[in-house]
Amino acid sequence: MPAATTERVRALELLARYPNGCSEAFTLAHGFTVVFLAALVRGRLATAGLNATHVVWIQITDLGREALVDQP
Repeated sequence: MPAATTERVRALELLARYPNGCSEAFTLAHGFTVVFLAALVRGRLATAGLNATHVVWIQITDLGREALVDQP
């Protein structure tokens, strides 16, 4: 799971603003890499919808929302 960094907080805050999820292109346009997004998914802070070739969308999970609340 990505460490509690400003990048992780920024990503979770972005995802939290879109309860139906964000497209991969949208998150990449905000400066997040596919590797970073995959780490959020592996850490269960987000889920990803996939098709045969790539991520289609990414969405925050309840655990991701809890991680935002726990920020100092």
